[in-house]
Amino acid sequence: QKIMKAYNKDTPESKRIMEINPDHQLIEKMKGLFETNKDEPRLKDYAELLYDQALIAEGSKIPDPVQFNERLSNLMLQV
Repeated sequence: QKIMKAYNKDTPESKRIMEINPDHQLIEKMKGLFETNKDEPRLKDYAELLYDQALIAEGSKIPDPVQFNERLSNLMLQV
């Protein structure tokens, strides 16, 4: 897709698939938070951070870099 766009060729958007390891510590922690309180506000931020990290890892741009920085800063302040 990126190559086609670089040559100004229109390509249909492909559906992205994000694979999640359910045994990873982060996912287990998020699951624990969810089981304790489904309305835990941090869950949305954690999910958005994971998604943005996946985009960055594949070399894509994240939708909102300012929001990413705010979420990351807030997470760092919790430590």
